[in-house]
Amino acid sequence: MRHYAIAIKALAATLITLNLAIALVPTSALAAPASTFAAPRPTLIPGTPPKLSSIAAKRLHITPSGYYCDPEAVYDHITRTGSAFYVTWGPGRNINNTPYNETVTFMTTYSATVALWTTIGVAADTSAIVAGVSASLSITVYASYTTSVSQSVSITVPPGKAGYGEYGVSEVVTSGHYYYVASSCRITDYGTVTAKSPQYPGWSTWIGA
Repeated sequence: MRHYAIAIKALAATLITLNLAIALVPTSALAAPASTFAAPRPTLIPGTPPKLSSIAAKRLHITPSGYYCDPEAVYDHITRTGSAFYVTWGPGRNINNTPYNETVTFMTTYSATVALWTTIGVAADTSAIVAGVSASLSITVYASYTTSVSQSVSITVPPGKAGYGEYGVSEVVTSGHYYYVASSCRITDYGTVTAKSPQYPGWSTWIGA
């Protein structure tokens, strides 16, 4: 019993030491503040800036050690050229073989993600496209939109006809000027770019043969 008592006392002393050690650890060592991971500053170019376009000049910063521009992708001078519908489910088809009008229901069985598309592919900054379209047209669009399952719609199908249904995402089609200003103040101009921006989900239904 004496050996057990000594062991218990030793364990208690160890636990007290561990508790003291944990209490002495500063909070900053357990979790670094968010500001520790700040984004890097733009690259500083030594010397004086060359003659810049008005676009780059608006983003110019001059320091005793050099200069730089705020890097930014821009999509402006935007016009809406049309609408599109990206199908994520369907088409479903249901034939009415009765002599009466019949109500048929379509229901989605899976989800899908529709991403913003442009004629320059991955070279486009989707956040710049979304910001430009939203501001120019006063509408809400997204870089991507994920549809959900179990979305349903009912339509009336006349005798001898078939009802059709598709579920998807409506897209806004735009044309605009896209360019990128680098921190070196160099501008990469992509010219006129067409974009299809996801806007909202919904059904497309029709009656056919």
